[in-house]
Amino acid sequence: MTDKIGTDDLKEGDVLLYRGTAALSKAIQFFDGSPVNHVAVYLGNGLVGEAVAEGLVQRDVSTSISGYEWVKAYRLADVPQDMSPVLDRARFYLDQGN
Repeated sequence: MTDKIGTDDLKEGDVLLYRGTAALSKAIQFFDGSPVNHVAVYLGNGLVGEAVAEGLVQRDVSTSISGYEWVKAYRLADVPQDMSPVLDRARFYLDQGN
């Protein structure tokens, strides 16, 4: 049995895997040999960090997941009490925007 994580249940550090249906999405899936073509990390407060054509960006979850066939959220089995080192590093790169 698997536990589903809904958008209201996301926690900082959760990883979101996306499956798109657009031609570019399908090409990425084909060449990677993977059912997914995009990934993001949940930053908290309804925001995800992700790499898109414009660079690294923060977006609200609903904008990020819009238009995908499905998005699955995963959480570490043993979540550390303090995720700030991971989130601080993610925000460092997001602030650079490259």
